[in-house]
Amino acid sequence: MDGGTKNPVLDLEALRVSISRTPSVLVILSTITAYIVKVFDKKPASFELVEKNVLFYISEYISPESFGESIEFSITVLLLWLSYSLSYNLLLRWTLTYKNWIFEGRGNTSLLTRVWAVSLRLLTAGERGFSYFYQFCPALHVPALQNTIRRYLLSMKPLITEKEFGELKRLSEDFLASVGPALNSALTKKSWLSTNYVTDWWEEYVYLSSRDSLMINSNYFGLGTERIPSNRGTSRIAGYVWSILKWRKDALIDGKVPPIKLQKLVPLCPMQYKRAFGTNRAPGKDKDNLVYNEQSTHIAVFHKNAVYSLEVVDKNGDSLFTPKQLEFAIDSVQKSEPSEADKINHLPAGTALSREKWASLRDVLKSDAQNEASLAKIENALFHFARRCLHGSGQNVWFDKCFSVIASSNGHIGQNVEHTWADGAVMLHITKESSSFGAFDD
Repeated sequence: MDGGTKNPVLDLEALRVSISRTPSVLVILSTITAYIVKVFDKKPASFELVEKNVLFYISEYISPESFGESIEFSITVLLLWLSYSLSYNLLLRWTLTYKNWIFEGRGNTSLLTRVWAVSLRLLTAGERGFSYFYQFCPALHVPALQNTIRRYLLSMKPLITEKEFGELKRLSEDFLASVGPALNSALTKKSWLSTNYVTDWWEEYVYLSSRDSLMINSNYFGLGTERIPSNRGTSRIAGYVWSILKWRKDALIDGKVPPIKLQKLVPLCPMQYKRAFGTNRAPGKDKDNLVYNEQSTHIAVFHKNAVYSLEVVDKNGDSLFTPKQLEFAIDSVQKSEPSEADKINHLPAGTALSREKWASLRDVLKSDAQNEASLAKIENALFHFARRCLHGSGQNVWFDKCFSVIASSNGHIGQNVEHTWADGAVMLHITKESSSFGAFDD
């Protein structure tokens, strides 16, 4: 090689990618980046901040002179991304509509179901957040009226006499020949406007419109595990409360907990979990309302006819206490002696009255500013902590609350749960996850 020959100079400017700097492209890039930041990093996505960063990073690699030359490339990438996203969404929704696997017994799985299972496993592979698959849940399908009537008659036949079955069959045929098709058509149209045509009616007419007392007509109770990790009450209580708050943070806020799947394959809808914390059933004259407070950061502790508000998490859902510190705080409440002025006496029993009576009493209480503030603290709590799982005297359980953690001095724990916000399986799952944590002894 000629010693006088110089090495070629690499023109960095020439190697920069050409992308248009037109406002439309910047809007597209900023919007996509904001969406990625919001969905995958779960951080606030400021449009202006993202656009500024996009311009900064582009300027590191793109020649200013070449802006405006490759808008076609940017649009092509955007269209490909949108096509992939839409195709994945539709394919997963369609795959989740398959239900024949439910009716096939073990060892009798059809080839179609096996192909479906492999496809679904591929589509749902990877680490997903607790509520990730909610966006892909298919709408609840309205079954054919004839099939509904046929299955109804099959289920009733073993339970009634031949004469009664004949009359029931005649009434079913009359229903099919008269108003049945029109009602089914109306129900089908309703299903087009919602993901579940049953949920709102079920919540409104089965629960919120009921005027009976919640105490024994709607609320239910549950017991904890037989194995008690500690018979020291405050230690057990602190461990349980801390773990249920940690599960809330990991699953419902950060999405670190894997989604629930049937057979470790079919993701379940997580919608009911959203109102597990900070929800209260407010009484009304004709119908109750379910009030959800997403910003709640405290729990209400019922002790010796008084209510203590204990701040347990910050605005991001992170616990303010270690389990040991929480044990100390609860122990301090239990050792306290409230004054007569601080006692609420039999007020919680008002939530056990019929809904009309409790609504009237609550309106009277709210007419006083201090009472209204105290009621807000009680009703907006994440959940309550008290004693007695079922009802006892009804004086220390606020039956309107989404759930109350019930604890005894020997370490046994249970819950009293208001039924409107979710099915029992939801609370059972939350309890199971929380009960998996042990006690925090010295």
